Amino acid sequence: MKLLSLRSILASTLVVLGMASAGAVPLKDVVSSDGTPLLPENYRSWEFLGTFSGLAPDKNGSHEMHTVYASPGTVEYYQENGQYPDGAVLVKEVMETDTENLTTGRISYATKTKGWFVWIKDRKNRYPESKLWGDGWGWAFYAAGDKPALQTKDYKTDCLGCHVPAKDTDYSYVRGYPVLGTGHGASKSAGQSMTSSEE
Repeated sequence: MKLLSLRSILASTLVVLGMASAGAVPLKDVVSSDGTPLLPENYRSWEFLGTFSGLAPDKNGSHEMHTVYASPGTVEYYQENGQYPDGAVLVKEVMETDTENLTTGRISYATKTKGWFVWIKDRKNRYPESKLWGDGWGWAFYAAGDKPALQTKDYKTDCLGCHVPAKDTDYSYVRGYPVLGTGHGASKSAGQSMTSSEE
């Protein structure tokens, strides 16, 4: 009986520790006192999820590149559970591009940052009165400049529309994040079409 109790305690401890390490960024560091999702300073040192490229209107290369990072522990948790952990933070850095002919062909590459999308997984409905929170996430877009400037006023009108085709995968285009694995529909059922703003 004592051995069984010790095993139960150990198992419970491991589960708690696993939940604590998943998406391990204190919310106080990424959410302001009024509930606004904040842009983390060190996001480039986080886990790399994937990159999307937006085709230029003249189809001559890419007009933008979107590189997506996740807070530490997010990838492992998703691989094991098929979903993002509560409190996980995703940052999509939107980059301007140049396109030119190189020895490998017609190549587009990132140049400078245009802005950042910040996304915080919320399973607890923490800010029900905020127009920046809902449908399981905190949402914010910051434009680049002398300092990041928040542009989002209402996620339903400013953000959600691009993510509706990915509703079945928690509004996230996980098919563009191969590191998460494909065993949970990462390359399927995220909608039939996707534009450069839909990650």
